[in-house]
This record gives sequence, structure tokens and C-alpha cells, in this order.
Amino acid sequence: MNPGFLLAILTGLLWTGTGILFSRIAKIDHDFIGIRIRASLISAAAAWILYPRFPLGDPQPIQDIGRVAWVMIPGTIVGTTGMFLLNKAMGRGHNGACWTLSQSAMVIPFIAGILIWGESPSAVKLAGVACVLAAMISFGISREETPDPNRSSDSHSWFPLALVACAALGCMQIAMSIPSRWENWEDVYRIRVPILLTGMAIANLLIRCVQRPHPGNIPWTYVLTNVAIALTSQTVMFTAMDILAETGQTGLAFPVAINACVLGFSSYSLFWMREPTSKLHLAGMGLGATGIVLMTLM
Repeated sequence: MNPGFLLAILTGLLWTGTGILFSRIAKIDHDFIGIRIRASLISAAAAWILYPRFPLGDPQPIQDIGRVAWVMIPGTIVGTTGMFLLNKAMGRGHNGACWTLSQSAMVIPFIAGILIWGESPSAVKLAGVACVLAAMISFGISREETPDPNRSSDSHSWFPLALVACAALGCMQIAMSIPSRWENWEDVYRIRVPILLTGMAIANLLIRCVQRPHPGNIPWTYVLTNVAIALTSQTVMFTAMDILAETGQTGLAFPVAINACVLGFSSYSLFWMREPTSKLHLAGMGLGATGIVLMTLM
């Protein structure tokens, strides 16, 4: 197997850790945005110190930063807002279903590639899109067989929140992919990760400005875990994309990572959390995972 795929799978497992962190924060009712603000500010500062390579006297990095930031920061603000809504959804509904639905956001840049950039998908990839859409429908009409007394009484409102989170994350993925589509552009100055994390920090600060004060705690264990996952996963993911680019398979890095993430969190939901799960929930999770697998095939 191409080592790029192994690194993409590792990225997905790291993102599973993010899902578990979101789930625990939602369950215990910690201050989600407070945790994210601290984590994103530390991550962004660390990324600007560790990542960029700016040759002295070269004005090009400044031009590249402005060009990439103009595209990625608005998309990242939208996507980070989606993460906030996903945390709300996980506090109200089935965590496995919420996470799988949100990760199905990969269908959005896939469709955008067809409609905007004229890409020609195979029949197998279109079947994958159909499976993901069927999973969304399954989640929408399903109900938990055994309500969880620890969740909000408004538990059925998780689906609209997770669906909006899915759309927001899809928009962020489109924005993240745009620089890679620029002709003759390469991230030689290593600025994408710092800009991405800066956008997340800005978004979390904006959400805090409009959100009512939250009485929850802000455990530093969660903050530092979030920082470690953010920096490590982005490093591994971009390395995977660079390796896969050598064989013209860069576009498969994201789907493979998300597939690993969905399967990892679904296993956590079913076997560790032991969430009450209806047949429709299981069908939706299976369809979502199957669709993502199909979309990664050549």
C-alpha cells in the first residue's frame, strides 16, 4: 500500500480522537467554545512558529499569505461554526449518527468539483454519493429506541443541527481545496496550516462574542489534547497529500482519512459508549461508511 494512504488513515484515527473529545465535552457540558478558543490560539501560535519557511528579503510569502488567507479564512470561520453546531447536536442526540453525518460533508466538495471545476466522476464514486445521501435520509427519519435520560428533552432537534454542521464543514473543505487547484501553485512556504488554525481561532472568538456566557469548566487536559491533535493531524495529512501527489492521487487523501475517522468513531459509539441504537441509525452509519469507501475507489 502507498504510504500516503497509511498516513491518511492515521489522520482519520487522530480525527476520531477529536470526535471523542467533542462527545465527552457535550456529555459533561464543559465550556466547548472556551476550550476551543484556548486550543485554537495555542495551535495557531505554535503553527506560525513551527511551519513557515520565509526566505529573507523575498516578498512572495506575504503575497501568498494574503491570497491563501482571502480564500481559506472565511471558509474556516464557516466550518468552525459548524463544529460548534456539531457539539450542540452531540449533546442532544446520537453521537455516532451526528459524527457520521457531519463527516459526510466530503460529498459537498465532491459535488462542487463536478459542477464548478468540471471533474468527471466514475460510476462507483457516484454510487458513493448516493449512499451518503441515503444515510442522511436514514438519520433524518430515525429515532432512538431507548431515550437517554442524560440528554436534552429536545433530543429530536439534533438532526437539523448536524445537517447544518455537515453543510458548513463541506464549505470549509471546498475553501481548503481551492489553493491546490491554482495553476502552478505549491505551498512552498508552508502557510496553509497556520492560516487554517488562525481562521479557527478567529471563528471561536467571534462565536464567543455572540454566545451567552457558559458556566461550564475549561479543563486544560482537553485544551492541550485538542492542540496536540490539531497540530499532529494537519502535519500528517499534508504529508500524506504530498506523497500521494507523486502518483496523482492527492484527491483521495481526504476521503480515506474521513473513512477511517467515521469507522473509528462509529466503533467508539457502538462498543464503548453503547449508545441506544435503532436499526435505522445502524443503517445510516453503514450507508455513510460504505459511501465514503466507494468514493475513495479509483
